[in-house]
Amino acid sequence: MVNYINQLKDLPQFTILSLSVEKKDVCLIGSFNRIDGVDEYRSWLMNEKNCFIGDLEKLNPQQKTAVFITPEQEAKNIIKGHQFAWINGCWQPRLIRRILDDNNHWIKKIFKPTDAQEFIQHNIKNRTDIRGWTKIDNQIPRNAQSTKIISGGWDHEHCEICTSRIGVGGELIGYKDEANIWLCEKCYSMYALHNDLSFLQRH
Repeated sequence: MVNYINQLKDLPQFTILSLSVEKKDVCLIGSFNRIDGVDEYRSWLMNEKNCFIGDLEKLNPQQKTAVFITPEQEAKNIIKGHQFAWINGCWQPRLIRRILDDNNHWIKKIFKPTDAQEFIQHNIKNRTDIRGWTKIDNQIPRNAQSTKIISGGWDHEHCEICTSRIGVGGELIGYKDEANIWLCEKCYSMYALHNDLSFLQRH
């Protein structure tokens, strides 16, 4: 039997016991319902309405308590008893919300290369230049100058779950949604098709 994780409440839950404001950070003290897979590192607290990036510290495995420190000032509106799913910081909330959304429309597509633009970003403070590139229709970073157009230079994407290559040098077919999130065929079939978040605990 396949055990799907179809809701945020199926993930480890962090319940707020108290909070304090320290300089520019909000310190949330709370307890977990379970701590399997939970560790002290960069992570997210996420529920249906809110999402905060921060650092989990002082995890007590016996009491299942911890401190979550976030720079997000919106967290000051949290009150005792609010509950959040805990998620490893390597994942992006937009991916999670898209996987859970029954109305999200995934389109099966053959990846086709598009032009890319090369740019140089000037760092005045360090007096160094950073060279980069992005899609032709993307906005280049602040203080950057476009240097040239690379024909067909954007020749692949990566699956946002398993990071496999989609395009030149990888699978030619993938699934894409309106937010430009790409999934390989395997991850689409295993996770997006079933609104399943179990990849959060398998990787």
